[in-house]
Amino acid sequence: MKNTLLIWIMLLGIWGCSNDDDNAFETSVPREKITFKAVPGGAIMYYNLKGNKEVFSIRARYVDAQGKEITVDGTYLSDSLTLVGFDDARQNVPVRLSFFNHKLEESNGMDMVFNTEDSAPAAFFKTVEVTPGWNGFQIAYDAPQSTGYAHIFYLGENPLTHRPDTLWLQTILIAKGHNVHSFSLQQERPSNTIIITTEDFRGYRVKKGVWENVEAYAISQYPSVNISVKDPLGIIEENTTYRLSSQYLFDGKTKGEARMLEGNVEKQAYLFATKKNTVGKYWVLDLGEKQMIARLRMYAAYKWSLFIASWNWMGQLSDKYPSEVTIYGSNDMEDEESWEQLGYFYQSPLVEGWAAKSNTVIADLTVLERQESLYADINCVANGKEYRYIKMLVHNTFRYDGQLTYQNRNNIIALSELEVFVKK
Repeated sequence: MKNTLLIWIMLLGIWGCSNDDDNAFETSVPREKITFKAVPGGAIMYYNLKGNKEVFSIRARYVDAQGKEITVDGTYLSDSLTLVGFDDARQNVPVRLSFFNHKLEESNGMDMVFNTEDSAPAAFFKTVEVTPGWNGFQIAYDAPQSTGYAHIFYLGENPLTHRPDTLWLQTILIAKGHNVHSFSLQQERPSNTIIITTEDFRGYRVKKGVWENVEAYAISQYPSVNISVKDPLGIIEENTTYRLSSQYLFDGKTKGEARMLEGNVEKQAYLFATKKNTVGKYWVLDLGEKQMIARLRMYAAYKWSLFIASWNWMGQLSDKYPSEVTIYGSNDMEDEESWEQLGYFYQSPLVEGWAAKSNTVIADLTVLERQESLYADINCVANGKEYRYIKMLVHNTFRYDGQLTYQNRNNIIALSELEVFVKK
């Protein structure tokens, strides 16, 4: 602070000497025509040069938080300048103003002051919360605007030296508004020490925070035999002829192998499916008891013949699988106001998504067993609450099947398997 004040005094002296020149451009701009508005990380200076035909442009000089002289210029064609370069909120920051004519002759200086608000990298630490997460932690914060970055670290074991070290995890843009980020750590521990530093867009480090003993929630799969499916809107297809039922959500067959085990390869699906025109509607999972929900995992089955003749598939499978889903939790499924959003999943319906390979035709069980499972995870926020009921609302399915042909005209939803993971 003392160095900054010394620099400021020296600059005032320099400006004073230069502006005492007898050849200085003489003009008079009333102070009331110049006002300042404090904003995050600085201020906006508003000016009005209308009616003063001698003034071509305006210049503002000040010293920023790093002790550097900043010069900002504006012309009569505009009415404001942005003064940046500050971290914590400040009061009465000195600024010297001068004016130029069309010959670029500079006027004597006019001294004024302005106030600033906390920049986003500084304000970040006033709102940020670091809380337990699934196999890691999560951070939530509110930012006035996007003017910096946050660097996320944790204390762990250096993989090269095998000694304790501060390990970089991710750098995020400090985005305007309320934001939540979840982080899973490869080095699993019951608790972690989290370090966050912030940086402004000019590359200067602003602040640092440390959170110790942040609990990491271990997760495990909830027993599928304990889960029942509720269908309050009547959208689930229960069809014994084609083996379509909610029971296949939890039969343990993730790739569609049940049809081969039963010897019904051509027509019968052994899948979960909804009726026509049910995209945009939901069904409910009843866990039988309250649990802290970590994630849901959706599986897709492989195609079993070149032309699927059964039911309403229209020859395709990949365009029946969800591309956008929202997950809600509640302890009273009859109370619409009780549902709280827990997770959201999105992939563009116009690209090959997580279920694209489901159009690969596999009619041999041995070949099918060697294939990788096709799945997508819907991660849920670790809010510390437990829920018995899970609402699964599918907003959209994929429209890309490799040829952009059928595009799920019947608006059917399909899944091969669904797994629920909870706090261990």
